[in-house]
Amino acid sequence: MRTLSLLTLLLASAVVNLGCEGDDIAAPPSDDQPTLTVLPSVTNLGNGKSIRLTARVRQPDGSIATPADVTWESANSAIATVDATGLVYGLKPGRAQIIAKWQHNRSSSLVTVLAVVSKKPTPPPTPQCLERGTRALSESPNRGKCL
Repeated sequence: MRTLSLLTLLLASAVVNLGCEGDDIAAPPSDDQPTLTVLPSVTNLGNGKSIRLTARVRQPDGSIATPADVTWESANSAIATVDATGLVYGLKPGRAQIIAKWQHNRSSSLVTVLAVVSKKPTPPPTPQCLERGTRALSESPNRGKCL
């Protein structure tokens, strides 16, 4: 009976291990590989404005470097585009993921392009005397007062 329990345990363990060895499962990153990070990882950007993202690589020894051969792309170029240097341009309100690639590493930043609220400047109040046909004083401190 004990042999049967041990055999069942070994068989179950083998089935679980076989199920986890598929090619579609990515291996976790090891500590001896450099990792890529995009800064800022989340940001807001005004419509028609731009911001520069920065790619950083943390080496296994803990040092941080800025790689020169990073490629950039926008997952939604109708919302925001990015050039070869990481400069992001907001085109219209919405969200776009900006992706950096370096060697076998990927990282990204979520960019939210905000709608620009345009306020018309409020004109200074018109002195009532101008409405009645008299003239207003322009010198301070009597500015806006009627004669």
